[in-house]
Amino acid sequence: MKKILINILKIIITFAILYFMIQSGRLDFTRLDFFLRTPGLFLLLFIVFIFWSLPLISLRWWLLLRTVQINFSYSKAFKLTWIGYFFSLGLPGSISGDVVKGYYVFKDDKSNSKTNILMALLIDRFIGMSSLIFISFIILVFNLGFFSQQPETKTFAWIISGLFFGTALLYLLVFMKFNNGKDPFLKIISKLPASEFFIKLYYALKIYRDEKQILFRALFLSLLDQAGNLFVFYQITSLFGVADISLANLFMVIPLGLITTVIPLAPVGIGVGHAAFDSLYSMIGYSNGADVFNLFVTLEIIVFAVGGILFLLEGERSKAKIKIENSDI
Repeated sequence: MKKILINILKIIITFAILYFMIQSGRLDFTRLDFFLRTPGLFLLLFIVFIFWSLPLISLRWWLLLRTVQINFSYSKAFKLTWIGYFFSLGLPGSISGDVVKGYYVFKDDKSNSKTNILMALLIDRFIGMSSLIFISFIILVFNLGFFSQQPETKTFAWIISGLFFGTALLYLLVFMKFNNGKDPFLKIISKLPASEFFIKLYYALKIYRDEKQILFRALFLSLLDQAGNLFVFYQITSLFGVADISLANLFMVIPLGLITTVIPLAPVGIGVGHAAFDSLYSMIGYSNGADVFNLFVTLEIIVFAVGGILFLLEGERSKAKIKIENSDI
């Protein structure tokens, strides 16, 4: 009953955010016809998702799985990544599809360690978040003058810096070796808010302590993926007639906006993401931030929905596999 009430509350909050933004004129669904008026651009952005972002994200996850002795083909990882994104359309938060991916990995071979599957998924998500934080910090370093102009941007700078140094510190701690039961940082982590999650993340990273090359490769793949996202956002922003788009300002706010989509209120960050991008774009002097995110989400939904076809095909493959096994018996 408690779980049902929580889900109802999430739905109410999501619709309340969307209603407020529509009523205030910050979100206009009629702007979706921009894609219909620019089919060439729509096709280009669709191709970026299919042939850039999805392959890179799949490769990152595949590398992390292989490191913990969970072996299957890259094509399988690509397919499961797409299926996971399909399920994220109906489940709250951008991490919800990870659960589906993990289920299919275990279902494919029940000898695979559930713990290792979970750890790989956790690290995969953490590295994805890290790349967003690192990009924001790099932009901050090269735009200190802009951040020091207003109280809002100063606060912004402190948030980015805090996230960066916290993430960098966690990476450093992971590479430090301690005797069993003598890790002093576990005591510190246990006192943090949401300590249970951070302890799991810390242990997960420790698994990859001796695989520094894999971690850095995964981080590099994430940075390439985020470059694709930044390109998509830049192209969508240009549709709204923004003159003299500052790449530095745009690339500064987009990673932070994408981080908010992880909050598990609604599928693909709907509601929370709209509000975040509206505020972030306003901060750098641009309007239509919510509409830009709306077009981005629309593109995501179209791409992710194709994963439903792969899901159906995967179901048929599983049925065929069961029939073969039964016939062998």
